[in-house]
Amino acid sequence: MVNNAAMGHWIRSWLRAWRSERVTLVSPLPVEAARARLIEGSSTGMEAFLDFSVADGYRVIGNVDTHWISLVAATMGVRNSWRPWLRGTLEPDGTGSRLAGTLGWAPLVKVFSALWFTGVALAFLTLAGRAATLTWSGDVTGADLLLCLPPLGMMLVFAGLITWTTHSGRRDEAYLRAWLAERLQIGG
Repeated sequence: MVNNAAMGHWIRSWLRAWRSERVTLVSPLPVEAARARLIEGSSTGMEAFLDFSVADGYRVIGNVDTHWISLVAATMGVRNSWRPWLRGTLEPDGTGSRLAGTLGWAPLVKVFSALWFTGVALAFLTLAGRAATLTWSGDVTGADLLLCLPPLGMMLVFAGLITWTTHSGRRDEAYLRAWLAERLQIGG
C-alpha cells in the first residue's frame, strides 16, 4: 500500500527542485569591495580543477565580473549537475551593496532534463497508447505490453536520480549561502 502523504511530499519536492529561488543579500560593503571579496574567495573552473588544497572539501567555482555573477559550491571529487547555482548581479544599496539573483539548477541542466524526460514520457505514452489500441481491437500480445516497461523504468530512474542529486545538492547550497554571508559580511 502506498503512503499518500509520503508520495505527495516526494512529488512536491521533485517539482520544487525545478524552480529557481529568488535571492537578495544586502551587504555593508560597497559594490567594488564586495566584488573583490567574491573574486578573492572563488575560483574559475580551471583554477579549481588544478588546485588540490581544499581544507573543508568545498570550492566555490564560477565567475564574478562587473555585470554578472555566477557561482556554485562544489564538493571536491563529486560531480552533480543538479547542484544549485547562484546567478545574479551586485548593485549599490545605500553605502553598501545588494546581491540580487536566483539560486537553482543551471539553465542547460533544466533544458536537458526537460527534453530527456519529455522524450521518454512521449515514448511511454506512444507505446502505452499502442498497447491500449491493440487491447481494444483484441490483437495485443505480451510483447506489446512489455514494450511499455523500459520507458516507464527510465522515467522512474531519472526522477529518482533528480531527487537524489537535488537532495545531495542541499549541502552545497547551505555551504554557498554561508560562504556568501561570510564574504559579504552579512549578519556579523
